[in-house]
Amino acid sequence: MGERDSAKGRRIILGCLLVCGIALAGCGFTKYTYDDLKKAEQARDGKAVVNIYRSLADSGDATAAVVLSYIAYDGSWGDPDKEMAWKYTKMAAAAGHPEGLFNLGLMHIDGSGGLAKDYGRARELFLRAVEKGFAAANCGLAYLERDGLGCSPDAKRAFDYELAAAKTGNPRSMYEVCLAYFRGKGVSKDVRRAYYWAVGAWTDPITREARDVAKRIEEEEKLTPADKQAVLEEIRAAAKAGGIEARWLFSLHRSGGMGVSKDPVQACAWLLRAPSALYTVRPMRGVEDLFSKADIARAKELAGTLR
Repeated sequence: MGERDSAKGRRIILGCLLVCGIALAGCGFTKYTYDDLKKAEQARDGKAVVNIYRSLADSGDATAAVVLSYIAYDGSWGDPDKEMAWKYTKMAAAAGHPEGLFNLGLMHIDGSGGLAKDYGRARELFLRAVEKGFAAANCGLAYLERDGLGCSPDAKRAFDYELAAAKTGNPRSMYEVCLAYFRGKGVSKDVRRAYYWAVGAWTDPITREARDVAKRIEEEEKLTPADKQAVLEEIRAAAKAGGIEARWLFSLHRSGGMGVSKDPVQACAWLLRAPSALYTVRPMRGVEDLFSKADIARAKELAGTLR
């Protein structure tokens, strides 16, 4: 190749690189920060929020990948996009994020996202999530044990797993623990303990069933106001001692005015002081679902004045 041909070749390569650079710039390969995300959320710019989360996730931020999987699935910042949700769940799990591992396990249970149903693989993922500190994943293990999916049904093991998840503030697990105590399945029947956990499903769509159980206990066991107050005092004492599930439960009592004066700000304050293991990537999620922004702001100012 002559010098003229060589120079021509270099010009062609440089030209291609320049075109590629312009194309890449036009495709939105911008580095975003969480400050940018906060501004987009405050502006209620759903498209920008999704794009920033996607940019962060594609840059290797596993936490952003988990959050993006949630908002894509439920459409909280735009239209639901299950394909995107599954893609970023897989990405978060591949990075070893505990919540991503748990969600991937759920996908293996129902065979979503192009994955085959595989209860053994789901169990492995749930166990890894628990080992990494995501205790709420115990509810997945409880589900497998209770229904005998990939194993023989074991009510005792199911109860133990469900109780571990309930202690993280998981409302559905609280309800399952309530039922186990009420029916004596996997644990000795104890209607007082069932009543203790019944209110835990307050934040879940199955609230009505939980309240029905509580009402049955009150009627069948002829619980007096003093009996119910004793349970409430037990919850209050455990909450003040730092019990996560007790702080959730007492918050729910405060929120609904059950056995104690209704006070949403105090309820929110108790919930803020329950370091939830239910959502590792969005610790405010449960709070924001239950209380107004004004109540949350006031609750944060209460500091140690909980009652």
